[in-house]
Amino acid sequence: MIITGAGFLAWTSSIFAAFGQGTLAPWDGPQKLVILDPFRYVRNPSAILIITILWCETLIFNSFYILGWSLIYWLMIQVYPIFKEEVGLEKKYGEAYARYKKDVPRWIPLDTPVKFDP
Repeated sequence: MIITGAGFLAWTSSIFAAFGQGTLAPWDGPQKLVILDPFRYVRNPSAILIITILWCETLIFNSFYILGWSLIYWLMIQVYPIFKEEVGLEKKYGEAYARYKKDVPRWIPLDTPVKFDP
């Protein structure tokens, strides 16, 4: 699962770089709204992949340190998108992001992708 998660994380990062002209990092976000591939199923696939990788590492290494870090990260990804990221994205992308936010869930992926043209 770690290898699969890392592969998917690389994929989502490459989508941001190629089509969004930015990165997943909040300080270097994309210049364009990215609604491709996994982002048509769920708004935060990268965060889901990172927490999955951390929980797998916790089990593999039987590490309370990794578990602790994963719980801190999990709390951060519960708060940051709601109070900071989504507010900024709505200001930056306007109605296109508001529609995307309405149609695509934050954490639980859809079973079919949303067809969306920003």
